[in-house]
Amino acid sequence: MSSVLLTNPTLYSVIQKLGALYLVWLGGQRIYLTKKVGVTSRESHITSSKRTFIESVIVDVLNPKAAMFYFAFLPQFVNEVGSIAVWLQLLILGIFTNLMFSSADLLSVLMASHLHERFKTRSHWVDFFSRWSGSIFILLGVMALVNSS
Repeated sequence: MSSVLLTNPTLYSVIQKLGALYLVWLGGQRIYLTKKVGVTSRESHITSSKRTFIESVIVDVLNPKAAMFYFAFLPQFVNEVGSIAVWLQLLILGIFTNLMFSSADLLSVLMASHLHERFKTRSHWVDFFSRWSGSIFILLGVMALVNSS
């Protein structure tokens, strides 16, 4: 997909705009659910693992910057005259990079789980941070839309 995005700037722009709009939608949903449903620690609105996975895949697919990162960053570590094929070197580097990113994701999940336990008794904190995170998503989406022009 990254090679298609590199050769087709219009498609890249469309995917970038869709990703920005998706961020705005996620932020709006976060604020709406907090206000309408009353997301608190006692009435937790926890999404299923399947839905969380699907949403993360959508975010990854609509983020062409990850693909651009691989093409911009990894080739400098490839030895074209080495004994290992270039494609295999890129594959190994890509796998290693994904493992590093996944480790960071795992640490984030562990921290979120720890914070969830601490916030169980403080529902007003949950409401505040839920609205705050929704606002941040909206802000990031609007900034991405403005910068994608």
